[in-house]
Amino acid sequence: MVKIATQINWERAEVYAVLSNFANYPKWFPGCEGMVIHSSADNTTVVDITLNGLKKTVMNLKYVCEPDVLIKFELVKPGDVNAYVGSYRLMNADSGTGVVLVQEVDLDAGAPKFIVDRMMKKSLEECGAALVKMAKSRPPAAAAPVAAAGGAPEPAAVKKKRARCLLRVVKIDSGDEVVWFGGKTFVSK
Repeated sequence: MVKIATQINWERAEVYAVLSNFANYPKWFPGCEGMVIHSSADNTTVVDITLNGLKKTVMNLKYVCEPDVLIKFELVKPGDVNAYVGSYRLMNADSGTGVVLVQEVDLDAGAPKFIVDRMMKKSLEECGAALVKMAKSRPPAAAAPVAAAGGAPEPAAVKKKRARCLLRVVKIDSGDEVVWFGGKTFVSK
Protein backbone atom coordinates (compact mmCIF):
# COMPACT_ATOMS: atom_id res chain seq x y z
CA MET A 1 0.00 0.00 0.00
CA VAL A 2 1.26 3.47 -0.89
CA LYS A 3 0.50 6.37 1.50
CA ILE A 4 0.99 10.08 0.93
CA ALA A 5 0.04 12.95 3.27
CA THR A 6 -0.54 16.47 1.99
CA GLN A 7 -1.40 19.60 3.97
CA ILE A 8 -4.08 21.75 2.35
CA ASN A 9 -4.96 25.20 3.66
CA TRP A 10 -8.71 24.77 3.37
CA GLU A 11 -11.40 23.83 5.81
CA ARG A 12 -12.13 20.12 6.09
CA ALA A 13 -15.61 20.56 4.57
CA GLU A 14 -14.13 22.29 1.50
CA VAL A 15 -11.63 19.50 0.82
CA TYR A 16 -14.31 16.87 1.39
CA ALA A 17 -16.67 18.68 -1.01
CA VAL A 18 -14.06 18.54 -3.80
CA LEU A 19 -13.15 14.90 -3.16
CA SER A 20 -16.77 13.74 -2.97
CA ASN A 21 -17.92 15.61 -6.11
CA PHE A 22 -17.08 12.76 -8.46
CA ALA A 23 -18.60 14.40 -11.54
CA ASN A 24 -15.94 17.16 -11.35
CA TYR A 25 -12.91 14.84 -11.18
CA PRO A 26 -12.05 15.40 -14.88
CA LYS A 27 -11.68 19.13 -14.12
CA TRP A 28 -8.94 18.75 -11.49
CA PHE A 29 -7.83 15.12 -10.95
CA PRO A 30 -4.56 14.49 -12.85
CA GLY A 31 -5.01 11.92 -15.63
CA CYS A 32 -8.80 11.68 -15.25
CA GLU A 33 -10.42 11.92 -18.68
CA GLY A 34 -13.95 10.97 -17.72
CA MET A 35 -16.30 9.97 -14.94
CA VAL A 36 -19.64 8.24 -15.40
CA ILE A 37 -21.79 7.93 -12.28
CA HIS A 38 -23.90 4.75 -12.38
CA SER A 39 -25.62 4.98 -9.01
CA SER A 40 -25.59 7.10 -5.89
CA ALA A 41 -27.51 6.17 -2.75
CA ASP A 42 -26.93 7.33 0.80
CA ASN A 43 -23.16 7.40 1.21
CA THR A 44 -22.26 5.00 -1.65
CA THR A 45 -21.53 5.94 -5.26
CA VAL A 46 -20.62 3.57 -8.11
CA VAL A 47 -18.71 5.09 -11.04
CA ASP A 48 -16.69 4.30 -14.14
CA ILE A 49 -13.54 6.42 -14.13
CA THR A 50 -11.34 6.76 -17.21
CA LEU A 51 -7.67 7.38 -16.39
CA ASN A 52 -4.92 8.06 -18.89
CA GLY A 53 -1.51 7.07 -17.56
CA LEU A 54 0.79 4.69 -19.34
CA LYS A 55 -2.34 3.51 -21.13
CA LYS A 56 -6.00 4.47 -21.01
CA THR A 57 -7.78 2.49 -18.27
CA VAL A 58 -11.45 2.36 -17.32
CA MET A 59 -12.18 1.19 -13.78
CA ASN A 60 -15.55 0.47 -12.17
CA LEU A 61 -15.20 1.80 -8.60
CA LYS A 62 -17.41 1.97 -5.54
CA TYR A 63 -16.89 4.99 -3.25
CA VAL A 64 -18.17 4.93 0.35
CA CYS A 65 -18.16 8.31 2.08
CA GLU A 66 -18.11 9.32 5.75
CA PRO A 67 -18.78 13.09 5.53
CA ASP A 68 -15.80 15.33 6.32
CA VAL A 69 -13.70 12.36 7.52
CA LEU A 70 -13.10 9.54 5.05
CA ILE A 71 -13.79 8.40 1.48
CA LYS A 72 -13.01 4.74 0.75
CA PHE A 73 -12.92 3.26 -2.74
CA GLU A 74 -12.54 -0.18 -4.22
CA LEU A 75 -12.65 -1.88 -7.59
CA VAL A 76 -16.03 -3.48 -8.31
CA LYS A 77 -15.20 -5.43 -11.48
CA PRO A 78 -11.67 -6.49 -12.46
CA GLY A 79 -10.59 -5.46 -15.94
CA ASP A 80 -7.32 -3.78 -16.85
CA VAL A 81 -6.37 -4.00 -13.16
CA ASN A 82 -6.91 -6.98 -10.85
CA ALA A 83 -7.45 -5.07 -7.60
CA TYR A 84 -7.62 -1.43 -6.59
CA VAL A 85 -8.50 -0.24 -3.10
CA GLY A 86 -7.76 2.93 -1.17
CA SER A 87 -9.00 5.91 0.79
CA TYR A 88 -8.83 9.65 1.33
CA ARG A 89 -8.64 10.44 5.05
CA LEU A 90 -9.00 14.03 6.35
CA MET A 91 -7.37 15.10 9.63
CA ASN A 92 -6.81 18.44 11.31
CA ALA A 93 -3.40 19.92 10.56
CA ASP A 94 -0.91 20.22 13.42
CA SER A 95 -0.53 23.94 12.71
CA GLY A 96 -4.21 24.54 13.52
CA THR A 97 -5.06 25.77 10.03
CA GLY A 98 -6.12 23.58 7.15
CA VAL A 99 -6.25 19.81 6.96
CA VAL A 100 -3.93 16.93 6.23
CA LEU A 101 -5.16 14.67 3.45
CA VAL A 102 -3.81 11.13 3.78
CA GLN A 103 -4.20 9.16 0.55
CA GLU A 104 -3.75 5.39 0.62
CA VAL A 105 -3.86 3.16 -2.45
CA ASP A 106 -3.10 -0.49 -3.16
CA LEU A 107 -3.09 -1.50 -6.83
CA ASP A 108 -2.58 -4.89 -8.45
CA ALA A 109 -2.02 -4.31 -12.16
CA GLY A 110 -0.12 -7.49 -12.98
CA ALA A 111 3.22 -5.64 -13.07
CA PRO A 112 6.07 -5.83 -10.53
CA LYS A 113 4.97 -4.28 -7.21
CA PHE A 114 7.90 -1.83 -6.99
CA ILE A 115 6.99 -0.36 -10.40
CA VAL A 116 3.29 -0.11 -9.59
CA ASP A 117 4.02 1.48 -6.20
CA ARG A 118 6.33 4.06 -7.79
CA MET A 119 3.61 4.98 -10.31
CA MET A 120 0.98 5.20 -7.55
CA LYS A 121 3.22 7.39 -5.39
CA LYS A 122 3.68 9.80 -8.29
CA SER A 123 -0.07 9.79 -8.99
CA LEU A 124 -0.94 10.51 -5.34
CA GLU A 125 1.63 13.32 -5.17
CA GLU A 126 0.11 14.87 -8.32
CA CYS A 127 -3.38 14.59 -6.84
CA GLY A 128 -2.26 16.30 -3.61
CA ALA A 129 -0.48 19.02 -5.59
CA ALA A 130 -3.64 19.63 -7.66
CA LEU A 131 -5.68 20.11 -4.47
CA VAL A 132 -3.04 22.44 -2.98
CA LYS A 133 -3.02 24.46 -6.22
CA MET A 134 -6.82 24.65 -6.16
CA ALA A 135 -6.75 25.80 -2.52
CA LYS A 136 -4.20 28.52 -3.35
CA SER A 137 -6.36 29.80 -6.20
CA ARG A 138 -9.43 29.93 -3.93
CA PRO A 139 -8.21 30.74 -0.39
CA PRO A 140 -10.83 30.71 2.39
CA ALA A 141 -12.60 34.03 2.87
CA ALA A 142 -10.90 36.21 5.50
CA ALA A 143 -12.92 38.26 7.95
CA ALA A 144 -13.10 41.97 7.19
CA PRO A 145 -11.31 44.27 9.68
CA VAL A 146 -13.63 45.73 12.32
CA ALA A 147 -13.96 49.53 12.26
CA ALA A 148 -12.70 51.42 15.32
CA ALA A 149 -14.71 54.11 17.07
CA GLY A 150 -13.22 56.78 14.76
CA GLY A 151 -14.44 54.89 11.67
CA ALA A 152 -10.99 53.73 10.54
CA PRO A 153 -10.43 49.99 10.39
CA GLU A 154 -8.27 48.37 13.06
CA PRO A 155 -4.80 47.41 11.82
CA ALA A 156 -4.51 43.74 10.92
CA ALA A 157 -3.05 41.58 13.65
CA VAL A 158 0.63 40.97 13.19
CA LYS A 159 1.15 37.32 12.39
CA LYS A 160 3.86 35.70 14.45
CA LYS A 161 6.51 34.04 12.32
CA ARG A 162 6.90 30.39 13.10
CA ALA A 163 10.40 29.10 13.70
CA ARG A 164 11.70 27.16 10.72
CA CYS A 165 12.17 23.50 11.27
CA LEU A 166 13.72 20.76 9.19
CA LEU A 167 11.87 17.79 10.71
CA ARG A 168 8.44 17.42 12.32
CA VAL A 169 6.77 14.16 13.40
CA VAL A 170 3.08 14.07 14.37
CA LYS A 171 1.16 11.02 15.61
CA ILE A 172 -2.37 10.72 14.21
CA ASP A 173 -5.43 8.88 15.53
CA SER A 174 -4.81 5.74 13.45
CA GLY A 175 -1.41 5.21 15.07
CA ASP A 176 0.46 6.30 11.94
CA GLU A 177 3.03 9.07 12.07
CA VAL A 178 2.97 12.00 9.66
CA VAL A 179 6.56 13.09 9.06
CA TRP A 180 7.45 16.42 7.51
CA PHE A 181 11.05 16.59 6.35
CA GLY A 182 12.59 19.23 4.12
CA GLY A 183 9.28 20.43 2.68
CA LYS A 184 7.90 16.94 1.90
CA THR A 185 5.29 15.02 3.87
CA PHE A 186 5.47 11.26 4.50
CA VAL A 187 3.27 8.80 6.41
CA SER A 188 4.89 5.97 8.34
CA LYS A 189 3.75 3.34 10.80
